[in-house]
Amino acid sequence: MQVAGPLFEVVDDVLFRIGIDEVELACSDLSISNLDTINLPMVLLEPNETSGVLLNNEIGLGAQPRPLQLSMRTELAFSGDPVLSSRNVLDLQLELENPDLFFVILARIGLQDLMTMPLRQMTSLQCWLSTFAAPALDANGMRLEGEESALGLDALVMALSQLRLDIACANDDNGCSSGLLVLPDILDTLNTNNITGVLK
Repeated sequence: MQVAGPLFEVVDDVLFRIGIDEVELACSDLSISNLDTINLPMVLLEPNETSGVLLNNEIGLGAQPRPLQLSMRTELAFSGDPVLSSRNVLDLQLELENPDLFFVILARIGLQDLMTMPLRQMTSLQCWLSTFAAPALDANGMRLEGEESALGLDALVMALSQLRLDIACANDDNGCSSGLLVLPDILDTLNTNNITGVLK
């Protein structure tokens, strides 16, 4: 699967206390390989034992010898103090071996919409999607404060047997912060000493 072009861009002043006026993070050109390697266990839309609006899901991916692979271009920039200012364009490649994804979906259905749905439409996905309780929106189409969400991700957990990371500098002048480029070596050291297994 490939998603060409920009994915998101975030600009914040979260580090202004240490002399960095602005932090910019942007990601683009996402590519995911081996999504068709689904392992057991696989659980989809299982009712949650503690809540009637939550659905449990569990999917295993990346069966050997085809681990799940992700790649994207990332731009990380710091501006402000001349000593700390930098702009790094990085090509990231991530390889996940036997990742198990557990996620909980919040799905709130409107009672009136459900009770008035004709039986002949019970097998229609579009009709089921139309039963989600629609929150009140403002003039800009944003959910009003205090309104409950009808559909969302309540929790996400991932477990994996091994993680590999490669980082290549894609700056025009081939000059990236050295601290970022040693991250793969640090991760390899953690894997070699089985420290990542302790952290799971």
